[in-house]
Amino acid sequence: GNYIGTDVTGAKAVANGTSGISIIDSSGNQIGGTATNAGNVISGAGDVDKPRRRRLITDHEDVHVWQSRWFGPIYPLVYGMWFVGGSVAGFFLWLRRRPKERLGSLVESCAYYTNPFEWWAYSRDDHWPPSGKALGVGWRKAAVRPLAQLRAEREHR
Repeated sequence: GNYIGTDVTGAKAVANGTSGISIIDSSGNQIGGTATNAGNVISGAGDVDKPRRRRLITDHEDVHVWQSRWFGPIYPLVYGMWFVGGSVAGFFLWLRRRPKERLGSLVESCAYYTNPFEWWAYSRDDHWPPSGKALGVGWRKAAVRPLAQLRAEREHR
């Protein structure tokens, strides 16, 4: 894969301050490798001035990069299967709860927020439960401690 927005080693962010990669009016593009675990590293792209946005990029999305590396080619398959199954579950849950809750909220909660990969990532960025998750659906407690908390503990050692 490519290292975009980093030094040549890929270890240190060198922000470009914009969107990182833009492809306009073009199709069939491939940027980086085709293997799931040989993806691109795109760092320092976008607005990370707000703490929530910074955690989303540095903690939440970083967890997905590692999940992809750990699970390799089955990661997108498992993620996609959960999404499909969760969408069906959300629809049937809506049939039981309507008109109290919106269909979209329940489908999103079952298909996205209860996905173990997302649960782990939202827990790591200290944003569990997310504001969009329907009440009473899915995991109640964070899966793991937030990365910010772990970093603070390491600094105090």
